[in-house]
Amino acid sequence: MAWNWRIYGQLGIATFSLTSCTNDLHATKLEKEDNLKTLESSFQCGTQLVKFLIHKNKEVELHVNGTVYALQRVLAASGERYVAKTDLSTEFWAKGKRATFMLAGEKMPECHLVTSNK
Repeated sequence: MAWNWRIYGQLGIATFSLTSCTNDLHATKLEKEDNLKTLESSFQCGTQLVKFLIHKNKEVELHVNGTVYALQRVLAASGERYVAKTDLSTEFWAKGKRATFMLAGEKMPECHLVTSNK
């Protein structure tokens, strides 16, 4: 936004006008969206390497042993908890550099962050 001030005569009457910078704001928003990338974190869960991805379109995936699970975020007291959209017994719950992981209802060893591009 740009403010334009003018003072008139001896009475010191001031007026102002506000010009909109909508096009500039829109361009800045588009630049930010273009700079977004898929956030990817790799976790070591016992002997398994698990990849957790959040894409630009906010879709979340979990890659385990060549299988890709589409996840949805669910309420958690702390951290970020996700469950598979097609199998609610598959869950990934991350807090800091650690995560817990259940695959088809079977609890896997605690996971530790290996790499992340956050």
